[in-house]
Amino acid sequence: MLNLRHLLENIYKFSQKENIPLFLAGAFALKAYGLSRMTADIDFLTGQAYIARIKLFLEKFGFETLSSSQGFVSFLHPLGGRLDFILVDDDTLKKIALEAQKKEVFPGIMFYVISPRHLTALKIFAVKNQPERLGKEWADIVWMLKHNLVSLEEILEIAKSYGVKEIIKRLDTGL
Repeated sequence: MLNLRHLLENIYKFSQKENIPLFLAGAFALKAYGLSRMTADIDFLTGQAYIARIKLFLEKFGFETLSSSQGFVSFLHPLGGRLDFILVDDDTLKKIALEAQKKEVFPGIMFYVISPRHLTALKIFAVKNQPERLGKEWADIVWMLKHNLVSLEEILEIAKSYGVKEIIKRLDTGL
């Protein structure tokens, strides 16, 4: 079994040493903000320009590329660990970096985490592309709203910008 604490610590040190903007997203980002839930992977967000260097680094730990597209790369370790990388353009990466927060993800282990607003945007975008994810993503969005990490207005604005009518409908009819 992979030691996630050790892995995250090494990935963080690598990103700092190599000056690679790398942010936690998904369930580990939610964990950093206070919500613990089960997950099968660790989600990261970075720029498209950095993934080749990240891939070389991860291969040293035994990871292999599971799937790859223009905006997403997934790595799998023989012992079962999966890492997913959301890839964005430079302008988006700069916006995310401005709002990212350094948070403790394990005792003594710090990592930059995307902001709750950007995390919400990723979740709404996921629903746009995969409507069957609505239930899981909605639960996370509601949790962030109830814990004042993101406002109702922000969620509505993001949902409208992506044209995700089901989220707009849920917001209009109450949580």
